[in-house]
Amino acid sequence: VHLLPALSGGVMEAKLEEKRNRLAAVMKYYEVPWDIQKQVFTIYPRVLEQTMMDLQEVNELPTYLQDLIMGHMKVWLLRKVPLCAKATVECQMDIADRMITEYLGPSQYVMRQGEVGTCMFFLVRGMVEVLIRKGDSQHEELMCTLPEGSAFGEVALVKEVPRTASVRTVMACTLFRLEKDQFQQVIEGHPDFHQFIQQHSTNSQQKAKAKEKEVQKEVVQKFKATRLIWRSLWPSAKVVAQAAKAPAAPTEQRYQEPAAPS
Repeated sequence: VHLLPALSGGVMEAKLEEKRNRLAAVMKYYEVPWDIQKQVFTIYPRVLEQTMMDLQEVNELPTYLQDLIMGHMKVWLLRKVPLCAKATVECQMDIADRMITEYLGPSQYVMRQGEVGTCMFFLVRGMVEVLIRKGDSQHEELMCTLPEGSAFGEVALVKEVPRTASVRTVMACTLFRLEKDQFQQVIEGHPDFHQFIQQHSTNSQQKAKAKEKEVQKEVVQKFKATRLIWRSLWPSAKVVAQAAKAPAAPTEQRYQEPAAPS
């Protein structure tokens, strides 16, 4: 028997609306600035919905039943993540038990390029963008976006290298975080999953390098195109420059008869 359908016929919606109204009343009473309110109501629906989806009524059950239900719900979400879809049920349960839930608002960094990786992430809800900074430049270039069900950050954990890219939220996001020490324990207990993770990491690095080469190639092509345009315009520009430097032609003087004496 599934509990979620029983709550989807209006009961859950009514509870969500009641909680939103209470929060709005609190912020209005304390005259919370509008810019803060916008941030609150950007992330709050995600947090609230996640809380309601976890079913508060489950807390009334015995502890061992609460653990079973919550574990099942996490595994259900993990199965939507391609990285964990092929893992065994035991491996998925092991991961679920070690996951920490995080809620982030829009335009917040999940991780930054160059920092030492200490965890990996599973995007449960929302969307993030992958950004790469080249050399000493502070400019970040958008490489791609990742939808719900994506996993990232595992390269730094498996290969023990700094983050190869930055990840920033596009909207309010719900993520599961798996710490490095917990990750190592999962690997030790599930050799098949370890092998799969390594292959996935290698593929991710190869794709990132291929994408970077494409971007560099595009920059070179644009530079060559600009140079060709300049060369085609150079003769005309040269003529104009020479004309500007040439001395002005003397003005023609017309003969005028002297005026008669008065």
